[in-house]
Amino acid sequence: AAGSFAAAAPVVHAAPADGANGVVAEVGWSEAETQRDLGLSAAIAERRTNRREFDGRAILPQARAQLTAQIPEGLFLHWIDDRDALRAVADLAHDATREQTLDASAQAEQYAWMRFDDGEARRRRDGIPVDALELGGPSGWFARRTFNPKSRFLRFGAEGAGKQARSQVRSAGAVALLAGPRREEAQWLMGGQAFERFALKATQLGLAHQALSAPIETPRHRGELMRLFGALGEDPIALVRIGRAKQPRPTLRRTVATVSSFRTT
Repeated sequence: AAGSFAAAAPVVHAAPADGANGVVAEVGWSEAETQRDLGLSAAIAERRTNRREFDGRAILPQARAQLTAQIPEGLFLHWIDDRDALRAVADLAHDATREQTLDASAQAEQYAWMRFDDGEARRRRDGIPVDALELGGPSGWFARRTFNPKSRFLRFGAEGAGKQARSQVRSAGAVALLAGPRREEAQWLMGGQAFERFALKATQLGLAHQALSAPIETPRHRGELMRLFGALGEDPIALVRIGRAKQPRPTLRRTVATVSSFRTT
């Protein structure tokens, strides 16, 4: 059985039964003559979101070509690696991150996913430990208060997060924007698959990466982001900074058996 499973290829069906019961995708297995994407599969256990400062070195053309090759037809991948343009994206990331952190409803969701000590992280095995956020200064030392949306100290967390986002983008070798032609669920699903392949290829190439959500999720800054990338009229899916940095420690997660179930038909 193990041998036949290893020889199978995954097949993803988007919106089965027209998305009934909220199901957006169904994954199955089919016979395959050759095993696909063994290199990318091997990178799954090594992939990390890296929030550390990158070293600023440029992304080599051959690496950029391999990353771009992961994006399927129907989606677009735009790049910025010019230092002046990177600074413009960095300033936008600062403003968007600060604004999003000060948004009570958005910050309440992010705060619920933060884990403030090792005991909580080991017990829950989900979310993001504060240490993994690579926060510095008072906003990191007192994160339980500075990122609490109900705290009067939230403004310090917002300013610290904004400054960190700006510094992170400035230290990148490049930033990439994944976008599509229209705003629809099928495109978002395809975009998620494309991002996974992009992230795994970056890992395989020894490149650090981090997705930055605030510039896309804050409506006031989304249009300027698309203008900077020359992508006006497209729908943004993911903004990613790419570079080189020391690999962070893995974050504790639940085992596959506790979060998934399998059935055969």
